[in-house]
Amino acid sequence: KDIQASAQTREEEANKHRRSAEAKVSELEKALAVTKGELNVFNHERSTLKETLDSARQERASTIKALDDMKDQVDELKADLNSTMSQLTLEKELRARSEQKEREERNERIALSAQMVAMTKEHAM
Repeated sequence: KDIQASAQTREEEANKHRRSAEAKVSELEKALAVTKGELNVFNHERSTLKETLDSARQERASTIKALDDMKDQVDELKADLNSTMSQLTLEKELRARSEQKEREERNERIALSAQMVAMTKEHAM
């Protein structure tokens, strides 16, 4: 009878340990499932952030290229403007000389004309 009671006590003890171990396994499995879920969320966030970063890098590169193109365009426009200004300055100078020459020729014609009138008057007397 003592052996039977002892065996039953051992069996009850073993069952208690088994139930405790099963409860612990169940707890750990739940914790593992939660951790796996969190890992999935973090991996998804990481992949989303990577895509966003790649997109931002591409956008930055194309913006820099556009800026460089604009700088080239501005340099071209400055060169064109300088060339046009030089042409205008030259035209202005040429026009001024031409007008000066016209005035001188006009004054010469007036002087010659006056001279001829004076000579005509002299001859008429």
